[in-house]
Amino acid sequence: MADALPLLEEANRASKKHASLRFVGTQVLDAYRKAGKSAEVAKLIDDLLLADARRALPKDSPQLAGLLAQSGMTLLEMNDFAEAEPLLREALAIREKKAPDD
Repeated sequence: MADALPLLEEANRASKKHASLRFVGTQVLDAYRKAGKSAEVAKLIDDLLLADARRALPKDSPQLAGLLAQSGMTLLEMNDFAEAEPLLREALAIREKKAPDD
């Protein structure tokens, strides 16, 4: 894994020039998750997933809430509670507003 991570990072940087290669970022995120590097995972979640979603989706959309919840759960699994909490609170607030009876 130690040898793979720098190569994946390099591929991720190169993939930003080509939309068809955006999947590389999720591969990097998964590699860091498997390596137990929660700080890197939190940064990639914010950079790769949430930044695009926040630009593309309304701030109170159920799709954004789902992505926030999924990201928060990934961080919880890594015991990164401080990074997970604001994402999960935001997801909950959206869901309470948009689907209060669910």
